[in-house]
Amino acid sequence: MFDIRFNSIHLKAACFLLSICFAVAVVATVTTRKVEAIRPNSVNSTPQKSSTTPQTKGKVNGKIVFISDRQDPGLKVWTMSADGSNPTQLTDERVRDPSIPSYVHFYDEFPKFSPDGTKIAFRSIGRSNSGSHSIFVMNADGSDLHQILIDSSILSGELGSFEWSPDGTKFLFDSGVYGVLFDASHSSDAVRTSGYRANIFVSDIDGKNVVRLTNDTEVLNNLATWSPDGKSIAFASDREGAEKIYVMNADGSNQHSVAAGGYFSSPSWSPDGSKILFVGPEQYDGCSPYQYICSQLYTVSADGSQLKQLTNYVSGYANPRYSPDGMKILFERRSFHYTYDRTVIFVMDADGGNQIDFSNRELGSSLLDAEPDWQPLSGPPNDPPPSVLGFKDGLYLASCFDTEISVNRSGNLNQTVSCAYQILATAPVPLSFGPGETSKVIRVYGTCDVSWDTKVSLLNNSGNATFLGGVKDTIVVFGRSNPIDNPAFFVRQQYRDFLGREPDSWGWDFWTNNMETPCTGDPKRPACASKRTDTSAAFFLSVEFQQTGYLIYRIYKAAYSNLPTAPVPIKLSDFLSDTQQVGHGVVVGQAGWEQALEANKQAFFSEFVQRSRFALTYPTWMTPVQFVDGLFSNAGVIPSVSERESAIGEFNGATGSADNAARARALRRVAENATLQQQEFNRAFVLMQYFGYLRRDPNSGPDANFDGYNFWLNKLNQFNGDYNRAEMVKAFISSGEYRSRFGP
Repeated sequence: MFDIRFNSIHLKAACFLLSICFAVAVVATVTTRKVEAIRPNSVNSTPQKSSTTPQTKGKVNGKIVFISDRQDPGLKVWTMSADGSNPTQLTDERVRDPSIPSYVHFYDEFPKFSPDGTKIAFRSIGRSNSGSHSIFVMNADGSDLHQILIDSSILSGELGSFEWSPDGTKFLFDSGVYGVLFDASHSSDAVRTSGYRANIFVSDIDGKNVVRLTNDTEVLNNLATWSPDGKSIAFASDREGAEKIYVMNADGSNQHSVAAGGYFSSPSWSPDGSKILFVGPEQYDGCSPYQYICSQLYTVSADGSQLKQLTNYVSGYANPRYSPDGMKILFERRSFHYTYDRTVIFVMDADGGNQIDFSNRELGSSLLDAEPDWQPLSGPPNDPPPSVLGFKDGLYLASCFDTEISVNRSGNLNQTVSCAYQILATAPVPLSFGPGETSKVIRVYGTCDVSWDTKVSLLNNSGNATFLGGVKDTIVVFGRSNPIDNPAFFVRQQYRDFLGREPDSWGWDFWTNNMETPCTGDPKRPACASKRTDTSAAFFLSVEFQQTGYLIYRIYKAAYSNLPTAPVPIKLSDFLSDTQQVGHGVVVGQAGWEQALEANKQAFFSEFVQRSRFALTYPTWMTPVQFVDGLFSNAGVIPSVSERESAIGEFNGATGSADNAARARALRRVAENATLQQQEFNRAFVLMQYFGYLRRDPNSGPDANFDGYNFWLNKLNQFNGDYNRAEMVKAFISSGEYRSRFGP
């Protein structure tokens, strides 16, 4: 979510403010990274497909290089494996020029792998007695470190950012004057008078034959990067005021903007050259453009079309880079708090989903892992598989006042590896696993009277160990009268009851934090009760449920109308099994979820129309007209002419309805009909109070009829679908029947 970083990197930061709302009336919409809500007939009713960068043939992902302050003072170059294992320091301060005092620390920045993956170049200050930034090159293992002396005869000042050429024979870099941080004004004059101006140059790999590519005065041209074919160069420039992304030919000609807007920077090409990834602001007037915690990641096609925002998380995104195979994006993310300033490295899928912290460092303290780059390899690295470290579960229930939990180790057990665990924001405690060791037990203390829950995290992996594939964070809930009063437990149960799956870590953290922010102490306090209600309702309103559970409801309604002598079309047993089929492997927001959902839908509709109950209800001697009219009649929908003709047209003019593929397509058209979605919405909402919270049919258990269901449906309709005014969700989640599922 942002721009690029400290004063030494000379970039203008961009701003973003994420606003999350709950609408509790008829047009309720809830939007988060992992649970996105829709309302029938709204503009968001159809999830938008995301485009993923196609995999680039011939290159695979090697190590990740980055800068860090995790060991020595200053900043040093480190590498780690593509799964976060084997963090290794490559540069240090042991060798220094005799003229450089020992108290002067080295600041290594912008490490970049060469195109063949065999070398690393980086910019550094402190390593030479020039007092200026210089480029240094070393082998990928840190050996053979030497300085590159750039011919400065035509340069315009200090060395800025740089990049290798695609063939590895040249350096592309900017050079100029980089002043202090900008004035808080939006005016371009305020920016330029503060001293930011630079041009872009290219030189041979030995620093000779420097050629100027831009020739501007009082303009900041920087962060240039070559396209994979070497024919074009993308860069950031403020020549028209706020920074935009520009593209020019490799010789400096044909300079033109491809991403208009403002405060855009850090361009990076996709491996196939079709897209440019960059940092930019969220368009929100209330956010200062100079706060790093306000930026986002975007992509734009190389021709300037298809501008798309990839990220939404409230944090500071910077220095994004595609993986060599084009399937991942590497970036740094900065979070600022009045007690700390924390920058760590993340990896996500190319469509913005599944963001994973690869730094694995302690919480609640200032630290810096930044400026990552990915090693391109021509074949898979010949590295031994790692050990996988993780907790057994993501949630533990414990009695007062302490409990033991296990950190498990799987995978490669041949080496000694280590990590640390951190309880809340206390000091990390090291754990070491010797060869063959598979678990360690740690003790966690808490008090039932004060803490809601205690978060325990694994971090600081060392050696050939990764947290990928393990449970990195867990929550220990200490004995309350009923665990459902705990926010983390409550949120997890909503995932299980409405989405039929365990929570993804992002969604779990978001909804738990959303509940805990105004809610300390008794969960029955008004602020807490309101948050619990809105949080739970969000799962019914979510895109994931609307496209899975609510779709199953509508399929049964269209196929069979309501059950005999009942106001509902489906029983709990059918609902649970069929929803699992449609929702299998679907996590909205993660890469490929739309494709997985579509495949599940097609398979389910195909199987559903071949069930004996459906075949008996709709015998094959029916004409397509009779078949479709029967579906709409059961659904209780009077279709428009075009809707009816489209459904009949699935049979392609056949006189009979025996074609199961056509039957499946026609049924889907009716089940996804907008009118059906709208008119059944409240009925399904009430039914899910019984299916989700009470895990029973409305006329079972304490009830022998549908009086309770009809009461809540009438009340919800009376308040035009406003579940808060109807007090429906609140009543079910506070009921004794619901609470007794989990404890006294």
